[in-house]
Amino acid sequence: MMQKTGLLISCLMLAGILMLTGQQRNDPFAYKQYYTLAEQFYNSPDPTDVTDSLAMLNYRQAISLLKQHKTNDTLLATCYTRIGILCQAKNDDAAALVHFALATSLKNTRPGLPDSVFFKPLLFSGASYYSLSNFDSALYFFKKAEAIADIYPMVDEAERLYNKMGALFYQTGNYKQAINYYQPAIVIFEALNNPRGLVSTLNFCAEAYMYLKEMNQCESLVK
Repeated sequence: MMQKTGLLISCLMLAGILMLTGQQRNDPFAYKQYYTLAEQFYNSPDPTDVTDSLAMLNYRQAISLLKQHKTNDTLLATCYTRIGILCQAKNDDAAALVHFALATSLKNTRPGLPDSVFFKPLLFSGASYYSLSNFDSALYFFKKAEAIADIYPMVDEAERLYNKMGALFYQTGNYKQAINYYQPAIVIFEALNNPRGLVSTLNFCAEAYMYLKEMNQCESLVK
């Protein structure tokens, strides 16, 4: 208990060092220190409620400066998306969707950003709607993300998109379409040497073949 309390105090003190000052508010590049610290907490090898909260705090500080100075719109979208992902991890999909929407709204307010910037907020918006069992909205956002993946086939987390779309069609009983999306996910999981994702997707794909009574393909995947 003493160790946890000490860690909390240390983290809060560290975050407090970087509170906005008048000088920092006038520095168009001061966002970098907040973003760097936020990333350290976000990518913590042992995440806790404390590290997540401190990540959010510093992302918000970075957002404040990025909005004020308009120095890095790509990073602004990333900060909104990161906060949304942290909210999603806490099962607060309503808050997550707000932040994903703030990220995607930059397409209209900050023209010139590449479409690849909006892939993750669209993907994770679909995931939140999927968690809320709002499958129509989930498909809408997944399709928007898929259109970007078609242009940028190496976009990060494309395998998550295809796996989620496969799961959506599997859930709604469209097993042929589920297989169509599970297959590219399998290819990417293999390329990434991700056995956990690969085995899970192979199992669901095999089950989809089973429901279609295509037992040869089912058995091949099981083997």
